[in-house]
Amino acid sequence: MKLLSLFLLAANIAIASDIRAFLWQESRDEKTREPQYGFFVASEAVKEVMEADAAGDSKKVERLSQKVPPDAWLFAVMLKGEAKQYSKEKISIARIDGHESVVIVSGTIEAERAKRVVKIDLKIKSDGKTVSFPGNGTYTVSVLSKK
Repeated sequence: MKLLSLFLLAANIAIASDIRAFLWQESRDEKTREPQYGFFVASEAVKEVMEADAAGDSKKVERLSQKVPPDAWLFAVMLKGEAKQYSKEKISIARIDGHESVVIVSGTIEAERAKRVVKIDLKIKSDGKTVSFPGNGTYTVSVLSKK
């Protein structure tokens, strides 16, 4: 996990053509018992590092980290409640490398939970400006493979 933390601290925001959504997770809020669904959004290279780290393969993490561009980014997305479409009030996004929350200006995430398909269409604040969320798109969210 230390290698991953060091890698993420060095990462900066970028737009990549190989964006992936991965590591689908389901849980419940400890206080309200409301269902929550989470996943990560990043480039394929970051996804591979995260999956190797989750599997505990530090050698693979080190090797794959060398291939990650210095301007790579990683976001954690959390959806609150059971819905087919989530408004900004039910979406939380955090930029992992900087540990900051992302301010969502507008948009939605549509989710087909049974198939783990999400369609992200959000506008966020970045450097005081409203911009498209770099992870916008439609994805089938992968789960951690058991190897």
